[in-house]
Amino acid sequence: MESHAGPWKHQCWEELQEAATDLGDWTSRGGFPPEVQTEDRMGMLWNRAVARAVCELAINICWQVFQSPDGIPHGLPFSLSCVDCDVDSPPNYEAARIAGWTGIEFRPDMQAAIFRGYCPKHIPEPPWVT
Repeated sequence: MESHAGPWKHQCWEELQEAATDLGDWTSRGGFPPEVQTEDRMGMLWNRAVARAVCELAINICWQVFQSPDGIPHGLPFSLSCVDCDVDSPPNYEAARIAGWTGIEFRPDMQAAIFRGYCPKHIPEPPWVT
């Protein structure tokens, strides 16, 4: 079975949107859903329900990313981690920008936080600065 984790992990939003739409259409027409759990198999009805829910989530996230000028989907819990340290996360995206965080990106593949960037103390210097 082909995995669609790559577009999600690497933020290939157009590819993810297309894959989620295709899978949703396939299962809606009665096509067999992918096995969504490798242990304790739950059967086709469970797989179809989970696949449809995940497709809807992926399409919704893609739409939010496309609509945002910063590529930051809104309405998600905001948890931001610094690339270089473990400073506390600001409460939201706007507060992070005001505080001086840069390079904030949506990273849904991360376990502890779904946004990553550079806190004001760890902003990388441009390569031309010595």
